Amino acid sequence: MEYNWLMNEMLKEFSNVRTLCTSTKNVPAQLPSIVTSLFWFHGLEQRIKVPMDKFSYLYPNLLQGDLGYQLRDAYKQTIEFVEKNKKEVLKKWESKIEPSLTDKLQQTVFKNLSIEDMLSRRPASIEVNLDFELEKFLKEIHYLQMPPLNVDLKDILKEKFNNIKDENQLR
Repeated sequence: MEYNWLMNEMLKEFSNVRTLCTSTKNVPAQLPSIVTSLFWFHGLEQRIKVPMDKFSYLYPNLLQGDLGYQLRDAYKQTIEFVEKNKKEVLKKWESKIEPSLTDKLQQTVFKNLSIEDMLSRRPASIEVNLDFELEKFLKEIHYLQMPPLNVDLKDILKEKFNNIKDENQLR
């Protein structure tokens, strides 16, 4: 039957997604690494979620047999595997947040220069006190909060930065 063929192909696709889930190192990075990884996992999740939702809507009775049970079980395990990997990536990112970032957030944006330094340099020059690690961190937070990721960072930020009340204060 063509339904058995379709269900077997979906089982193969679930297996492919599990394999692709473990190979995130081959993903080309267009955004910060944490965001790229989470987009990769989101794409893999959608790759199996959309067809499974459509299949279960169109053929709910086919999911009742033995092959249907295998399909539902493989789908559930694959979704859990992807979710587990997403959480691991987020925990790894969270552990990389340096305590020194709190001090960098407290610094003024413009560097304080003495009068002699200002006179010895060009009069129109201004030095900015911006750390690249801090800039990277702020970009990551920005992208993580945007759709489709919508990661809730309130707990992470409150734990790491005691003096920050909400994410908007980071901006």
